[in-house]
Amino acid sequence: MSAGYSTGTADPTCFDPRYCRFWGFEYEDVVARTLAGDSDDEVFAALFQDRTINPEHILFWNTFIEKRGLHDEASVGLEADKAANGMGGRIDVRTYLDYIDVDEGRELRRACGAS
Repeated sequence: MSAGYSTGTADPTCFDPRYCRFWGFEYEDVVARTLAGDSDDEVFAALFQDRTINPEHILFWNTFIEKRGLHDEASVGLEADKAANGMGGRIDVRTYLDYIDVDEGRELRRACGAS
């Protein structure tokens, strides 16, 4: 993981706080549960225990997250992050999901349909 990895505490446009705002959660509650040792599944279950998950919300969130950095206002930041972490020449890293996958040693997926 690169030294610049962010959990969203310094930048409210990062994925974690955006996810919380989109679904109507308090970011600090998620952080507290995580720091208390809850697993991802436990945090998710607690957050959604009294909510109905709307398929439209899932579609919109997934579409947003899959394409973040691809010709949008995050593109400049993605290019800067790539350059700072030795991926500046990687034209195949087109979204933040691509960036995270490469940074964490996974194969690239083509979630947004790009080839």
